Amino acid sequence: LPFLAVALSGALIGFFPHNMHPAKIFLGDTGSLTIGFLIAAMSLVSFTKISTVVSILVPVATLALPVADTMLAVIRRKRLNRNIFQADRMHIHHRLLNLMPHGRASQLLLILTGYSSVLGLAMAMSEISTSVWIFALLVGTLLLVIASLRIVERSSGIDYLEEE
Repeated sequence: LPFLAVALSGALIGFFPHNMHPAKIFLGDTGSLTIGFLIAAMSLVSFTKISTVVSILVPVATLALPVADTMLAVIRRKRLNRNIFQADRMHIHHRLLNLMPHGRASQLLLILTGYSSVLGLAMAMSEISTSVWIFALLVGTLLLVIASLRIVERSSGIDYLEEE
């Protein structure tokens, strides 16, 4: 497992500069699904003695941004009486692109993902009670970021609930 994690990390670090805006190489569905599968499979196997709750929360914390974006999409589509599987342009990255240049939006998402990954790593290395507090910190941070995004959108005259 550690060798697979290091190999995957090395491949992604090598790929990363080529995927910065303007991207020269794209990962595509096959690459992203393979990476998602590997991360999910690695999260199921653990050599450390941590509780079941923490072993479930660590990968969720590491993937907090895409998990939160998916949850928000389902909630938003249900509120608007739309099919939850219908694509839209109201994901977090689309909303950020309405407010800032592509490079800045990518940097912000990269920082948030790095932050959640560091907290996920801290959870894996902490006691159970500390891990729960770290997860609560992550959830609070994400809620603050999403609320701040909504406030900035409203002050800019953008109402994403009215868009088609």
